[in-house]
Amino acid sequence: MILFLDFDGVLHLFAGVARADSFAGWPRLEAVLDEHPHVDLVVSSSWRSIPHDEWERDVPASLRARVVGRTPVIRRPLRVHYPTGYKPEPLRYLEILRYLKTTRQQHRPWLALDDDATLFPAGCPNLVLCRDRFGDDEERVLRELVARMLP
Repeated sequence: MILFLDFDGVLHLFAGVARADSFAGWPRLEAVLDEHPHVDLVVSSSWRSIPHDEWERDVPASLRARVVGRTPVIRRPLRVHYPTGYKPEPLRYLEILRYLKTTRQQHRPWLALDDDATLFPAGCPNLVLCRDRFGDDEERVLRELVARMLP
């Protein structure tokens, strides 16, 4: 199993802001992942593109140690015109699919922990959606993750 992890809005509130609550949601998620060693962690967050020195400084060491990869960045327009109007393109989902293809892991089951449903197709069965922040919705999210990560 692969867990694609967003940071902003999931493990903490604000993008790229060093705050006391930065990665406040990580310890509980880490405890769950420690009980599921078969789950590989791949960063799908915009944090995947920050410079190495910022990554080392700002991302907790235990989270860095658990990461096995990062999704690629796909540069495309953020909106697609459909006959019924403009809709956001599911970029994070497309980046995940590209990661799975380029690493030849299309056969592996996966989940995405994210706070933005517009980055995925409507009704995506792989999405575990956080609302506002992992800490605000933590118990429900952890129960859902545990249930869906079981081999």
